[in-house]
Amino acid sequence: MTVAEQTSEGQMSGKELLRRLRWLIFNAWNIPPVFGLSFILLIGVLQPSHVVGILTTPLEPAYIVGWLAFSIWFLPRMMRPLADWLDGKPGCSAEFAQRSVYRFPLVFWTTFLIYLAVAPASVIVAAEIYTGFVATPYDWFRIELVALIVSIIVGLPIFFLIFDLFGQALGAMKLSRPIVAIRTKVFLIGALVPLLIDTMLVQYYWTRTGYFSLETFGVWLLLEALAIGGSLIFAHSFAQSLSPLQALIGANQPLPEARIAALRARSTDEIGVLTADYRALLEKQWLQGEILDINNRLLRSAGGDFGTAAVFQKVVELCCKATHAAQAFVIVFDQDANQLVGVAQTGFDYRPEGHFRLRLDEISVAVWAFNHRQTIAIEDCRDDPRVSQMMRAHFNIRSAIAAPMWLDEYVIGVLMAVTHDVPHTYSGRDIALIEGLAHEAAYALHVQQLREDRLRAEAERLEHQE
Repeated sequence: MTVAEQTSEGQMSGKELLRRLRWLIFNAWNIPPVFGLSFILLIGVLQPSHVVGILTTPLEPAYIVGWLAFSIWFLPRMMRPLADWLDGKPGCSAEFAQRSVYRFPLVFWTTFLIYLAVAPASVIVAAEIYTGFVATPYDWFRIELVALIVSIIVGLPIFFLIFDLFGQALGAMKLSRPIVAIRTKVFLIGALVPLLIDTMLVQYYWTRTGYFSLETFGVWLLLEALAIGGSLIFAHSFAQSLSPLQALIGANQPLPEARIAALRARSTDEIGVLTADYRALLEKQWLQGEILDINNRLLRSAGGDFGTAAVFQKVVELCCKATHAAQAFVIVFDQDANQLVGVAQTGFDYRPEGHFRLRLDEISVAVWAFNHRQTIAIEDCRDDPRVSQMMRAHFNIRSAIAAPMWLDEYVIGVLMAVTHDVPHTYSGRDIALIEGLAHEAAYALHVQQLREDRLRAEAERLEHQE
Protein backbone atom coordinates (compact mmCIF):
# COMPACT_ATOMS: atom_id res chain seq x y z
CA MET A 1 0.00 0.00 0.00
CA THR A 2 1.40 3.37 -0.98
CA VAL A 3 1.44 6.47 1.20
CA ALA A 4 -1.11 8.10 -1.07
CA GLU A 5 -3.47 5.16 -0.61
CA GLN A 6 -3.03 5.25 3.15
CA THR A 7 -3.88 8.96 3.19
CA SER A 8 -6.96 8.37 1.06
CA GLU A 9 -8.16 5.69 3.51
CA GLY A 10 -8.28 8.05 6.46
CA GLN A 11 -4.72 8.74 7.55
CA MET A 12 -3.95 12.35 8.34
CA SER A 13 -2.68 14.44 5.44
CA GLY A 14 0.31 16.76 5.65
CA LYS A 15 -1.92 19.81 5.20
CA GLU A 16 -4.15 18.74 8.08
CA LEU A 17 -1.10 18.08 10.28
CA LEU A 18 0.34 21.57 9.71
CA ARG A 19 -3.05 23.22 10.21
CA ARG A 20 -3.60 21.57 13.59
CA LEU A 21 0.01 22.16 14.59
CA ARG A 22 -0.26 25.89 13.84
CA TRP A 23 -3.42 26.09 15.93
CA LEU A 24 -1.69 24.48 18.93
CA ILE A 25 1.34 26.76 18.53
CA PHE A 26 -0.95 29.79 18.30
CA ASN A 27 -2.49 28.84 21.65
CA ALA A 28 0.93 28.12 23.19
CA TRP A 29 2.13 31.65 22.38
CA ASN A 30 -1.17 33.49 22.73
CA ILE A 31 -2.47 32.16 26.06
CA PRO A 32 0.61 33.05 28.23
CA PRO A 33 0.18 36.87 27.91
CA VAL A 34 -3.51 36.64 28.84
CA PHE A 35 -2.98 34.27 31.75
CA GLY A 36 0.26 35.88 32.90
CA LEU A 37 -1.03 39.46 33.03
CA SER A 38 -4.25 38.28 34.71
CA PHE A 39 -2.27 36.47 37.40
CA ILE A 40 0.00 39.51 37.88
CA LEU A 41 -3.12 41.59 38.51
CA LEU A 42 -4.42 38.98 40.95
CA ILE A 43 -1.26 39.02 43.08
CA GLY A 44 -1.08 42.82 42.94
CA VAL A 45 2.34 43.32 41.38
CA LEU A 46 0.79 45.61 38.73
CA GLN A 47 -2.36 47.68 38.78
CA PRO A 48 -5.01 47.69 36.04
CA SER A 49 -3.76 51.08 34.82
CA HIS A 50 -0.28 49.59 34.40
CA VAL A 51 -1.61 46.65 32.37
CA VAL A 52 -3.67 48.95 30.15
CA GLY A 53 -0.62 51.12 29.58
CA ILE A 54 1.52 48.09 28.71
CA LEU A 55 -1.00 46.71 26.18
CA THR A 56 -1.74 50.06 24.50
CA THR A 57 1.88 50.98 23.88
CA PRO A 58 3.98 49.39 21.12
CA LEU A 59 6.66 47.49 23.08
CA GLU A 60 4.74 44.60 24.64
CA PRO A 61 2.27 44.05 21.74
CA ALA A 62 5.21 44.03 19.32
CA TYR A 63 7.00 41.47 21.51
CA ILE A 64 3.95 39.19 21.64
CA VAL A 65 2.99 39.49 17.95
CA GLY A 66 6.61 39.12 16.81
CA TRP A 67 7.15 35.89 18.77
CA LEU A 68 3.75 34.57 17.70
CA ALA A 69 4.47 35.17 14.01
CA PHE A 70 7.96 33.69 14.29
CA SER A 71 6.74 30.55 16.06
CA ILE A 72 3.84 29.92 13.69
CA TRP A 73 6.31 30.18 10.79
CA PHE A 74 9.35 28.44 12.31
CA LEU A 75 7.96 25.41 14.19
CA PRO A 76 5.66 24.08 11.42
CA ARG A 77 8.55 24.56 9.01
CA MET A 78 10.56 22.14 11.19
CA MET A 79 7.85 19.53 10.58
CA ARG A 80 7.71 19.97 6.82
CA PRO A 81 9.50 16.60 6.20
CA LEU A 82 6.73 14.80 8.10
CA ALA A 83 4.01 16.66 6.19
CA ASP A 84 5.67 15.85 2.86
CA TRP A 85 5.91 12.17 3.84
CA LEU A 86 2.22 12.10 4.74
CA ASP A 87 1.37 13.64 1.36
CA GLY A 88 3.64 11.20 -0.47
CA LYS A 89 5.65 13.90 -2.21
CA PRO A 90 8.62 12.77 -4.35
CA GLY A 91 11.98 12.83 -2.59
CA CYS A 92 10.56 12.60 0.95
CA SER A 93 11.45 9.67 3.20
CA ALA A 94 10.33 8.16 6.49
CA GLU A 95 13.86 8.67 7.87
CA PHE A 96 13.74 12.46 7.40
CA ALA A 97 10.20 12.55 8.81
CA GLN A 98 11.28 10.69 11.96
CA ARG A 99 14.33 12.88 12.35
CA SER A 100 12.17 16.02 12.35
CA VAL A 101 9.90 14.55 15.05
CA TYR A 102 12.88 13.55 17.22
CA ARG A 103 14.29 17.11 17.03
CA PHE A 104 10.99 18.82 17.76
CA PRO A 105 10.90 18.56 21.62
CA LEU A 106 14.23 20.36 22.02
CA VAL A 107 13.31 23.03 19.47
CA PHE A 108 9.85 23.57 20.96
CA TRP A 109 10.94 23.90 24.58
CA THR A 110 13.96 26.06 23.72
CA THR A 111 11.81 28.51 21.74
CA PHE A 112 8.97 28.50 24.26
CA LEU A 113 11.14 28.98 27.34
CA ILE A 114 13.16 31.79 25.75
CA TYR A 115 9.88 33.51 24.94
CA LEU A 116 8.64 33.19 28.55
CA ALA A 117 12.02 33.95 30.15
CA VAL A 118 12.32 37.30 28.32
CA ALA A 119 8.61 38.14 28.72
CA PRO A 120 8.93 39.43 32.35
CA ALA A 121 11.66 41.84 31.28
CA SER A 122 9.53 43.15 28.40
CA VAL A 123 6.56 43.64 30.77
CA ILE A 124 8.58 45.46 33.41
CA VAL A 125 10.47 47.62 30.90
CA ALA A 126 7.21 48.59 29.17
CA ALA A 127 5.62 49.41 32.54
CA GLU A 128 8.59 51.56 33.61
CA ILE A 129 8.78 53.40 30.28
CA TYR A 130 5.11 54.07 29.63
CA THR A 131 3.37 53.98 33.05
CA GLY A 132 5.99 55.25 35.49
CA PHE A 133 6.10 51.93 37.36
CA VAL A 134 9.28 51.36 39.40
CA ALA A 135 10.11 47.67 39.83
CA THR A 136 11.84 46.30 42.92
CA PRO A 137 13.89 43.07 43.04
CA TYR A 138 10.86 41.41 44.64
CA ASP A 139 8.71 42.44 41.67
CA TRP A 140 11.23 40.95 39.27
CA PHE A 141 11.25 37.71 41.28
CA ARG A 142 7.46 37.45 41.48
CA ILE A 143 6.95 38.10 37.77
CA GLU A 144 9.59 35.47 36.96
CA LEU A 145 7.61 33.04 39.14
CA VAL A 146 4.53 33.94 37.10
CA ALA A 147 6.47 33.06 33.94
CA LEU A 148 7.35 29.71 35.53
CA ILE A 149 3.68 29.07 36.35
CA VAL A 150 2.62 29.96 32.82
CA SER A 151 5.27 27.71 31.26
CA ILE A 152 3.86 24.73 33.16
CA ILE A 153 0.14 25.48 32.84
CA VAL A 154 0.33 26.24 29.12
CA GLY A 155 3.49 24.57 27.84
CA LEU A 156 3.07 21.07 29.32
CA PRO A 157 -0.49 20.33 28.12
CA ILE A 158 0.13 21.75 24.66
CA PHE A 159 3.39 19.79 24.39
CA PHE A 160 1.49 16.56 25.08
CA LEU A 161 -1.26 17.56 22.65
CA ILE A 162 1.32 18.18 19.93
CA PHE A 163 2.84 14.75 20.42
CA ASP A 164 -0.57 13.14 20.49
CA LEU A 165 -1.02 14.79 17.10
CA PHE A 166 2.30 13.35 15.91
CA GLY A 167 1.24 9.93 17.23
CA GLN A 168 -1.85 10.02 15.00
CA ALA A 169 0.22 11.15 12.02
CA LEU A 170 2.90 8.47 12.52
CA GLY A 171 0.44 5.58 12.76
CA ALA A 172 1.68 4.03 9.49
CA MET A 173 5.38 4.47 10.30
CA LYS A 174 7.55 2.06 12.28
CA LEU A 175 9.63 4.03 14.78
CA SER A 176 13.14 2.84 15.55
CA ARG A 177 12.92 4.15 19.12
CA PRO A 178 10.47 6.11 21.32
CA ILE A 179 10.27 9.85 20.73
CA VAL A 180 9.09 10.76 24.23
CA ALA A 181 9.53 7.87 26.68
CA ILE A 182 6.82 7.06 29.22
CA ARG A 183 9.23 7.60 32.10
CA THR A 184 9.97 11.09 30.71
CA LYS A 185 6.26 11.88 30.72
CA VAL A 186 5.95 10.57 34.27
CA PHE A 187 8.88 12.69 35.40
CA LEU A 188 7.53 15.84 33.73
CA ILE A 189 4.09 15.43 35.28
CA GLY A 190 5.38 14.30 38.68
CA ALA A 191 7.93 17.12 38.96
CA LEU A 192 6.24 20.06 37.22
CA VAL A 193 2.69 19.73 38.54
CA PRO A 194 3.81 19.95 42.23
CA LEU A 195 6.11 22.81 41.23
CA LEU A 196 3.13 24.59 39.70
CA ILE A 197 0.93 24.07 42.76
CA ASP A 198 3.62 25.10 45.27
CA THR A 199 4.56 28.20 43.28
CA MET A 200 0.94 29.35 43.02
CA LEU A 201 0.46 28.77 46.77
CA VAL A 202 3.60 30.78 47.57
CA GLN A 203 2.39 33.61 45.35
CA TYR A 204 -1.06 33.57 46.91
CA TYR A 205 0.37 33.44 50.44
CA TRP A 206 2.72 36.31 49.64
CA THR A 207 -0.13 38.37 48.20
CA ARG A 208 -2.48 37.83 51.14
CA THR A 209 0.02 38.17 53.99
CA GLY A 210 2.77 40.29 52.47
CA TYR A 211 5.23 37.96 54.15
CA PHE A 212 8.08 36.31 52.25
CA SER A 213 11.40 35.45 53.83
CA LEU A 214 14.33 33.13 53.36
CA GLU A 215 12.41 30.57 55.40
CA THR A 216 9.49 30.69 52.97
CA PHE A 217 11.88 30.40 50.06
CA GLY A 218 13.64 27.45 51.73
CA VAL A 219 10.36 25.62 52.34
CA TRP A 220 9.43 26.18 48.70
CA LEU A 221 12.76 24.76 47.53
CA LEU A 222 12.39 21.78 49.89
CA LEU A 223 8.96 20.97 48.51
CA GLU A 224 10.30 21.12 44.97
CA ALA A 225 13.21 18.84 45.88
CA LEU A 226 10.75 16.32 47.38
CA ALA A 227 8.59 16.50 44.26
CA ILE A 228 11.58 15.92 41.99
CA GLY A 229 12.82 13.06 44.18
CA GLY A 230 9.42 11.38 44.14
CA SER A 231 9.18 11.83 40.38
CA LEU A 232 12.57 10.19 39.92
CA ILE A 233 11.38 7.20 41.98
CA PHE A 234 8.19 6.91 39.91
CA ALA A 235 10.13 7.28 36.65
CA HIS A 236 12.57 4.57 37.78
CA SER A 237 9.66 2.28 38.63
CA PHE A 238 8.18 2.78 35.16
CA ALA A 239 11.59 2.24 33.60
CA GLN A 240 11.94 -1.06 35.47
CA SER A 241 8.50 -2.18 34.32
CA LEU A 242 9.27 -1.30 30.72
CA SER A 243 12.88 -2.51 30.62
CA PRO A 244 12.08 -6.08 29.39
CA LEU A 245 10.05 -4.73 26.47
CA GLN A 246 12.37 -1.79 25.86
CA ALA A 247 15.28 -4.20 25.39
CA LEU A 248 13.44 -5.67 22.40
CA ILE A 249 13.19 -2.36 20.52
CA GLY A 250 15.22 -2.64 17.35
CA ALA A 251 16.12 -6.31 18.01
CA ASN A 252 16.52 -8.61 15.04
CA GLN A 253 13.53 -10.80 14.29
CA PRO A 254 12.84 -13.58 14.93
CA LEU A 255 14.27 -13.49 18.42
CA PRO A 256 16.57 -16.37 19.41
CA GLU A 257 15.43 -18.79 22.09
CA ALA A 258 17.86 -17.40 24.70
CA ARG A 259 16.52 -13.87 24.16
CA ILE A 260 12.95 -15.04 24.61
CA ALA A 261 13.87 -16.96 27.78
CA ALA A 262 15.45 -13.80 29.21
CA LEU A 263 12.22 -11.84 28.68
CA ARG A 264 10.74 -11.77 32.18
CA ALA A 265 8.31 -9.34 33.79
CA ARG A 266 9.84 -6.95 36.31
CA SER A 267 6.65 -5.51 37.75
CA THR A 268 3.23 -6.64 38.96
CA ASP A 269 1.21 -4.01 37.09
CA GLU A 270 -0.41 -4.14 33.63
CA ILE A 271 3.00 -3.80 31.98
CA GLY A 272 4.24 -6.88 33.84
CA VAL A 273 1.20 -8.88 32.73
CA LEU A 274 1.67 -7.63 29.16
CA THR A 275 5.34 -8.68 29.26
CA ALA A 276 4.41 -12.20 30.38
CA ASP A 277 1.75 -12.47 27.68
CA TYR A 278 4.19 -11.19 25.06
CA ARG A 279 6.76 -13.76 26.12
CA ALA A 280 4.15 -16.54 25.81
CA LEU A 281 3.31 -15.25 22.33
CA LEU A 282 6.99 -15.22 21.33
CA GLU A 283 7.48 -18.73 22.72
CA LYS A 284 4.51 -19.95 20.72
CA GLN A 285 5.87 -18.28 17.59
CA TRP A 286 9.28 -19.84 18.19
CA LEU A 287 7.79 -23.28 18.71
CA GLN A 288 5.70 -22.94 15.57
CA GLY A 289 8.90 -22.09 13.72
CA GLU A 290 10.54 -25.19 15.14
CA ILE A 291 7.56 -27.28 14.07
CA LEU A 292 7.90 -25.84 10.58
CA ASP A 293 11.58 -26.75 10.68
CA ILE A 294 10.60 -30.32 11.55
CA ASN A 295 8.36 -30.37 8.47
CA ASN A 296 11.25 -29.18 6.31
CA ARG A 297 13.58 -31.79 7.76
CA LEU A 298 11.01 -34.48 7.04
CA LEU A 299 10.78 -33.39 3.43
CA ARG A 300 14.57 -33.33 3.08
CA SER A 301 15.18 -36.63 4.87
CA ALA A 302 12.51 -38.43 2.79
CA GLY A 303 12.07 -40.89 5.65
CA GLY A 304 15.64 -42.11 6.02
CA ASP A 305 16.51 -44.00 9.21
CA PHE A 306 18.75 -41.27 10.57
CA GLY A 307 16.35 -38.55 9.47
CA THR A 308 13.34 -40.11 11.18
CA ALA A 309 15.30 -40.75 14.39
CA ALA A 310 16.55 -37.17 14.47
CA VAL A 311 13.05 -35.84 13.88
CA PHE A 312 11.59 -37.97 16.66
CA GLN A 313 14.26 -36.78 19.08
CA LYS A 314 13.52 -33.19 18.06
CA VAL A 315 9.81 -33.76 18.67
CA VAL A 316 10.60 -35.07 22.15
CA GLU A 317 12.84 -32.09 22.88
CA LEU A 318 10.29 -29.55 21.65
CA CYS A 319 7.50 -31.27 23.55
CA CYS A 320 9.43 -30.76 26.79
CA LYS A 321 9.96 -27.07 26.01
CA ALA A 322 6.39 -26.47 24.86
CA THR A 323 4.79 -27.94 27.98
CA HIS A 324 7.62 -27.16 30.45
CA ALA A 325 7.94 -30.91 31.03
CA ALA A 326 10.82 -32.92 32.43
CA GLN A 327 10.37 -35.87 30.07
CA ALA A 328 8.49 -36.62 26.84
CA PHE A 329 7.59 -39.82 24.98
CA VAL A 330 6.63 -40.76 21.44
CA ILE A 331 4.46 -43.88 21.64
CA VAL A 332 3.26 -45.56 18.42
CA PHE A 333 0.67 -48.23 17.74
CA ASP A 334 1.89 -51.67 16.68
CA GLN A 335 -0.96 -53.24 14.71
CA ASP A 336 0.56 -56.72 14.68
CA ALA A 337 0.94 -56.91 18.47
CA ASN A 338 -2.07 -54.62 19.15
CA GLN A 339 0.09 -52.65 21.60
CA LEU A 340 1.47 -49.16 22.11
CA VAL A 341 5.25 -49.02 21.77
CA GLY A 342 7.42 -46.24 23.26
CA VAL A 343 9.95 -45.66 20.47
CA ALA A 344 11.43 -42.33 21.63
CA GLN A 345 11.80 -40.63 24.99
CA THR A 346 13.88 -37.95 26.67
CA GLY A 347 17.37 -39.12 27.53
CA PHE A 348 17.34 -42.17 25.22
CA ASP A 349 17.95 -42.78 21.54
CA TYR A 350 15.24 -43.61 19.05
CA ARG A 351 14.42 -47.32 19.23
CA PRO A 352 11.96 -48.76 16.65
CA GLU A 353 11.41 -51.96 18.67
CA GLY A 354 10.45 -49.86 21.67
CA HIS A 355 11.70 -48.96 25.15
CA PHE A 356 8.44 -50.22 26.67
CA ARG A 357 5.09 -51.63 25.54
CA LEU A 358 1.52 -51.03 26.72
CA ARG A 359 -1.54 -53.21 26.14
CA LEU A 360 -4.69 -51.42 25.03
CA ASP A 361 -6.70 -52.87 27.93
CA GLU A 362 -4.39 -51.74 30.75
CA ILE A 363 -4.59 -48.56 32.79
CA SER A 364 -2.35 -45.83 31.38
CA VAL A 365 -2.58 -42.16 30.38
CA ALA A 366 -1.23 -42.98 26.92
CA VAL A 367 -3.70 -45.85 26.49
CA TRP A 368 -6.56 -43.60 27.60
CA ALA A 369 -5.62 -40.89 25.08
CA PHE A 370 -5.30 -43.50 22.31
CA ASN A 371 -8.58 -45.29 23.05
CA HIS A 372 -10.63 -42.11 23.61
CA ARG A 373 -9.04 -40.26 20.66
CA GLN A 374 -8.62 -37.05 22.66
CA THR A 375 -6.00 -35.10 24.58
CA ILE A 376 -5.76 -35.68 28.31
CA ALA A 377 -4.05 -33.41 30.86
CA ILE A 378 -3.66 -34.42 34.52
CA GLU A 379 -2.25 -31.97 37.05
CA ASP A 380 -1.69 -34.55 39.83
CA CYS A 381 -1.21 -38.18 38.83
CA ARG A 382 -0.91 -39.63 42.33
CA ASP A 383 -4.60 -40.45 42.81
CA ASP A 384 -6.01 -40.31 39.25
CA PRO A 385 -7.60 -43.64 38.25
CA ARG A 386 -6.50 -43.19 34.61
CA VAL A 387 -2.82 -43.34 35.59
CA SER A 388 -0.79 -46.52 35.84
CA GLN A 389 0.69 -46.35 39.30
CA MET A 390 3.47 -48.71 38.25
CA MET A 391 4.48 -46.41 35.37
CA ARG A 392 4.04 -43.38 37.63
CA ALA A 393 6.45 -44.82 40.17
CA HIS A 394 8.89 -46.02 37.49
CA PHE A 395 9.15 -42.62 35.76
CA ASN A 396 8.46 -40.53 38.91
CA ILE A 397 5.49 -38.84 37.23
CA ARG A 398 3.61 -36.03 38.98
CA SER A 399 1.75 -34.35 36.08
CA ALA A 400 1.09 -35.70 32.59
CA ILE A 401 -0.35 -34.59 29.27
CA ALA A 402 -0.92 -36.88 26.26
CA ALA A 403 -2.21 -36.13 22.77
CA PRO A 404 -3.24 -38.67 20.11
CA MET A 405 -1.16 -38.68 16.93
CA TRP A 406 -3.71 -38.24 14.15
CA LEU A 407 -2.98 -39.20 10.56
CA ASP A 408 -6.00 -38.41 8.40
CA GLU A 409 -8.86 -40.19 10.25
CA TYR A 410 -6.70 -42.65 12.17
CA VAL A 411 -4.77 -42.43 15.45
CA ILE A 412 -1.38 -44.07 15.02
CA GLY A 413 0.15 -43.25 18.41
CA VAL A 414 0.40 -40.86 21.35
CA LEU A 415 2.73 -37.98 22.21
CA MET A 416 3.10 -37.65 25.98
CA ALA A 417 4.92 -35.28 28.36
CA VAL A 418 5.33 -35.55 32.14
CA THR A 419 6.73 -33.56 35.05
CA HIS A 420 8.59 -34.90 38.08
CA ASP A 421 8.04 -33.90 41.71
CA VAL A 422 6.29 -30.55 40.99
CA PRO A 423 2.71 -30.50 39.60
CA HIS A 424 1.94 -28.48 36.49
CA THR A 425 -1.33 -26.85 35.46
CA TYR A 426 -1.75 -27.26 31.71
CA SER A 427 -3.19 -24.32 29.80
CA GLY A 428 -4.98 -24.17 26.48
CA ARG A 429 -1.67 -23.10 24.94
CA ASP A 430 0.05 -26.27 26.24
CA ILE A 431 -2.70 -28.43 24.78
CA ALA A 432 -2.61 -26.67 21.40
CA LEU A 433 1.16 -26.99 21.14
CA ILE A 434 1.36 -30.66 22.06
CA GLU A 435 -1.45 -31.43 19.62
CA GLY A 436 0.50 -29.64 16.87
CA LEU A 437 3.65 -31.58 17.71
CA ALA A 438 1.66 -34.82 17.81
CA HIS A 439 0.53 -34.17 14.25
CA GLU A 440 4.13 -33.69 13.11
CA ALA A 441 5.22 -36.85 14.91
CA ALA A 442 2.42 -38.76 13.17
CA TYR A 443 3.62 -37.45 9.83
CA ALA A 444 7.20 -38.52 10.64
CA LEU A 445 6.03 -42.03 11.47
CA HIS A 446 3.95 -42.15 8.31
CA VAL A 447 6.97 -41.18 6.20
CA GLN A 448 9.00 -43.93 7.84
CA GLN A 449 6.30 -46.52 7.16
CA LEU A 450 6.07 -45.46 3.53
CA ARG A 451 9.82 -45.88 3.17
CA GLU A 452 9.74 -49.31 4.78
CA ASP A 453 6.93 -50.35 2.44
CA ARG A 454 8.92 -49.08 -0.52
CA LEU A 455 12.04 -50.98 0.58
CA ARG A 456 9.99 -54.13 1.16
CA ALA A 457 8.42 -53.85 -2.28
CA GLU A 458 11.84 -53.26 -3.84
CA ALA A 459 13.22 -56.35 -2.11
CA GLU A 460 10.29 -58.45 -3.33
CA ARG A 461 10.79 -57.17 -6.87
CA LEU A 462 14.48 -58.10 -6.81
CA GLU A 463 13.65 -61.53 -5.39
CA HIS A 464 11.09 -62.04 -8.14
CA GLN A 465 13.63 -61.07 -10.80
CA GLU A 466 16.18 -63.52 -9.37
